[in-house]
Amino acid sequence: MCRLWLGVLLAGFATGICASAFERGIDDLAVDDAIRFARRASDADKGGFHRSYVFTGGAAPLSSISLVTEFRRVVLAAEDRLRFGDHLWGAREARDLLRPVRNTLEIVADVNFHPQNAYATVPSYEMRIIPKEGPEIRPANAKITAKYGLQSVPSPSAPPFYPFPPPTLPIGPGAEPLMGAWVAAVFDGNTLDAKAFVVVGVSEAGKDLARISVDLGSVR
Repeated sequence: MCRLWLGVLLAGFATGICASAFERGIDDLAVDDAIRFARRASDADKGGFHRSYVFTGGAAPLSSISLVTEFRRVVLAAEDRLRFGDHLWGAREARDLLRPVRNTLEIVADVNFHPQNAYATVPSYEMRIIPKEGPEIRPANAKITAKYGLQSVPSPSAPPFYPFPPPTLPIGPGAEPLMGAWVAAVFDGNTLDAKAFVVVGVSEAGKDLARISVDLGSVR
């Protein structure tokens, strides 16, 4: 399947992004495509692009998961620099950004607790990818970030926040109620079928909490 986000038309040049499988170890041409899209696409097209990386349908407390491929990471970073008026951020900076995350896929789970929850700390959530065939895939590393009070809205899966979680004033335990968490897990992209439908599962102490189906072939 191929999805196309058509951006602004400048001097007869259309900014488009076509996705048929998530890319690992993206080349210089793909880096240029990502930066061009961030610079020239309309806000509506950027919103549609980012929403295509967000998947829902899980059970509470899992609200959504957001995929961060190498390509999307460059788009996000370029958008972030543009918001600060930095129009010189380009391919060299993008390659530096990608160097430590080459051939990876980051998945960010947005977990939201009931407003009357009794949690004092965030549970030790774990994430895994469950392919259609073969063994489950565990992340190379993972990080859990607690959400307190108003920090829980909006979700980091919604643009323009980058990096995940969104930048906010530091809020310590006890200052605001614990409202949820972001669980960010980094997977080795070489262990994944780039065009497959997979299931992402979030668990606590070995017990399944929720699962969300993901089409890796629908993102770049």
